[in-house]
Amino acid sequence: MLRLGRHLVISEVPATAALPALETLVLDSVRFHAFGDCAFQAFMSACPTLKDLTINGWFWETWRWGGMLSNNSLQRLTITRRMQGGFDGLDYQEISFQTPSLRYLDYTNFVPDAYPVVNLESLEEAKLYLQVVEDREWFALIKGYKTRDSLSLSLHPTNKDALKNVKSLTLSSSSTFQTLYFFRESIPLFENLHHLTMRHSDMRVCWRFLPFLLSKTPNLKTLHIEGGLHYAQKSESLDYVCECVSEYSCLSSCAVEFMDINMWDDGAEGEMEQIKHFLGKLAHLELLKVHSLGGISDEDKLRITNHLLMLPRASPKCKVEISFR
Repeated sequence: MLRLGRHLVISEVPATAALPALETLVLDSVRFHAFGDCAFQAFMSACPTLKDLTINGWFWETWRWGGMLSNNSLQRLTITRRMQGGFDGLDYQEISFQTPSLRYLDYTNFVPDAYPVVNLESLEEAKLYLQVVEDREWFALIKGYKTRDSLSLSLHPTNKDALKNVKSLTLSSSSTFQTLYFFRESIPLFENLHHLTMRHSDMRVCWRFLPFLLSKTPNLKTLHIEGGLHYAQKSESLDYVCECVSEYSCLSSCAVEFMDINMWDDGAEGEMEQIKHFLGKLAHLELLKVHSLGGISDEDKLRITNHLLMLPRASPKCKVEISFR
């Protein structure tokens, strides 16, 4: 294992550099800043047996590089950065991945202008935390400043077709939900996807992307909702089930058999209505696990349990299990 950092700047890698036995590499806030040939790719080429690469603090806008991460032996890749607000992306940036042996990807980053080449044909598990750059034209649409017809959509920078072989997908933020909805037309058919996890911290953000994603996952078996249920407030709608999910016609044909839900709001009416909506639509559901994460009274525990067990179910085989912290 080799760990480099922090704040090391690499501007040149000798042509004779070789790390033939290196399998694990951690770059901790390392910056590649070459004025000639790409020092980053030269470093990758010097690691012919690399299996596991972690890049912490990858501020690609401060790098001077060729925009290509290429390594044929790499199997695990973790990329993280601080997702600060107000980031405008600075100059035009393309990022490509030529990693045909990669099986695991944990990717936290802003979406650049394009991913022109993405070879992830062996990828089985992906965890995504995506956020759009504020000065790009798609940011204006996500925030409602412009209409979709007014923008040019010749580029789909998320390049999600490269993820089509994954078996497990984790969407790790509300900003990821918004990004996927904006680029919903480029969502590929996920024939191998069996496990989907939605992880977020802002229950107010709509799940408009979910019908489009579920319609492209014919073999999905497990759905985890770790960040609490999204539902409309009573002052916003006559129905607690937000319009972004109320027309989930895809739920009736959805193949999900196991669903795991966290309740953040102590079994509020909106949460219960949303759970009722899922139970009433998912015809193949066999087990629903509901976890209440708040500290609540025994009276509320009894109320929640009785309510959940009495809800109508589209699947006659469905069992409901409730747990309290």
